[in-house]
Amino acid sequence: MTEGRGGPPAGRRGPEDRRDGAETSGGGARAPGADVPWAGAAARSAGVELRALGSADWPLWRELRRAALADAPHAFRARLADWGPREERRWRARLVLPGAYHLAAFVDGTAVGTTSGLPAGDGTVELHSVWVATAVRGRGLGGLLLGAVEEWARRTGAARLRLGVLTGNAEAREMYLRRGFVVEGRDGEGEDTEVRMTKRVER
Repeated sequence: MTEGRGGPPAGRRGPEDRRDGAETSGGGARAPGADVPWAGAAARSAGVELRALGSADWPLWRELRRAALADAPHAFRARLADWGPREERRWRARLVLPGAYHLAAFVDGTAVGTTSGLPAGDGTVELHSVWVATAVRGRGLGGLLLGAVEEWARRTGAARLRLGVLTGNAEAREMYLRRGFVVEGRDGEGEDTEVRMTKRVER
């Protein structure tokens, strides 16, 4: 997760995305979702509130997602034109995937970041849609989001995290390496090549 434009593609390709994550500008209303109890002192000291999202939060998810797609189309397989603002069913569908975990980060009541953990079978959680707003980069928000997903994965019994990052995004790859991810291989060709990375979830 780089602290700059076009930052971290994070997450293996899903039904809608191949490149799944970028840091962009954006915002939104406070989500009514549940607090994330294990975010703890680290989030509070950074002035960040992490909240889990449910299906009722689809307007917020829509706003965050469309902001990311508009700002960094190069970082996503999905395109803004493919995700109309009125398609409520599609926006809700992502938030009701069985066993998935969706987070939003707030600073001063404004949504400034998001990520998702999606179960992939065999005890694996795939990290998707890492997003941090321009105005709050450099405050460790990305690390807080990743840490919250990892703790959720631990509590649900997952054995490992998995993500994909574009080969050209060396800064993001280095960040994941610092956080304990290891390279497993590569998929694709040319500029669409993704580096597969995994991390064991410690008990």
